[in-house]
Amino acid sequence: MPSFLFLLQIALPIDLLLWLVLDCRDGFFSFLVRATGTPVYLIAVTLITPWAMPPWWSPLTYGVILAQSVVFRVRNDSQCAGLSEPSALERVKQIAAQVAFTRQLDVVKSVA
Repeated sequence: MPSFLFLLQIALPIDLLLWLVLDCRDGFFSFLVRATGTPVYLIAVTLITPWAMPPWWSPLTYGVILAQSVVFRVRNDSQCAGLSEPSALERVKQIAAQVAFTRQLDVVKSVA
């Protein structure tokens, strides 16, 4: 039982956080799936299992590391080796510009 708790509460969350930061071979969708799946796992483990082995503040530490990991990956996405697509931040800017342009076209059409 202690080895299972170690795996569930220490090894797997650290592995997920490292995978989120260091694996930049895949595209934006893969990062988005990992960035939503990791906090779901961390929240589930925090709510379901008793924190017997690690200290009580471990879930809070994992949450801070998760937030820093996402910010780091969004800012440094274009610097990852092997990525030929724009960074996540640039992609969000492009989508916002497309939405704003589409809404402007709708306003122009409704006026005309």
